[in-house]
Amino acid sequence: MAAKFLFCLPLRLGVILFTLFQFVICGGAAGLVWYAYALLHKNPADSDRDTWADLPKEIKIVWIVLGVVYSLASFVGLLGFLGAIFKKTGFVRTYLALLWCTFLLQLGSGIWSMVTFYRARGRSQDDCLKDSTDQNRLTYCAALEELKKIPQGYIIASSIVPIVIIAYALYVVHHYIKRLQKQQYEKEMAFKPKSGFTTVKGKEETYPLTQPTTTYPYSDSGNAFGHKKTGSTAYAPVAHNRV
Repeated sequence: MAAKFLFCLPLRLGVILFTLFQFVICGGAAGLVWYAYALLHKNPADSDRDTWADLPKEIKIVWIVLGVVYSLASFVGLLGFLGAIFKKTGFVRTYLALLWCTFLLQLGSGIWSMVTFYRARGRSQDDCLKDSTDQNRLTYCAALEELKKIPQGYIIASSIVPIVIIAYALYVVHHYIKRLQKQQYEKEMAFKPKSGFTTVKGKEETYPLTQPTTTYPYSDSGNAFGHKKTGSTAYAPVAHNRV
């Protein structure tokens, strides 16, 4: 049975929906990240300090990495969407390769998020601070305290659900590429000219009846239909008339 999207829909529709969803969602997320990045670089009216400079170095790195990842994911979604619309195997193949990278990154980030969450739940704020007065350390520990307030089910769902969705998207896109390759092969074979004339080997049913290739009983001319038999020259006994 051929692969389907959601058991009954065409694979192409599944690829279009996945890529369009990725383009819109990741594009919107990237826009929000870069918009917040621009706002943080503006000096507020009641302070002459740069807000971005107050953030810890780790937060800055994560912020920029998120913006780059979401922007790249949005571009990949657009590339796959165009490939599905115009049936371009190269675009869809590129989308599949980058989708694998996204899957591995999502898998790693999901594991990291769950480990960080459960480590934060098992530590108190005093253990985190360790009598430190460093502002960056205080901000980091305060962020961990806020992380504890997030429901446990939300952390698990946000880590597992995206992995399952991306894994199913990999399945759909992989089989759609195989479908495109099969269609392209059939199209090339349909318009491919023949290499030259080839003699067809004869079969028994291709020969006329006057040129049989096999013999069968009573196939000689003496037993043919319409053949007149000649008179016999042997002595024929004369019948005696009864008196």
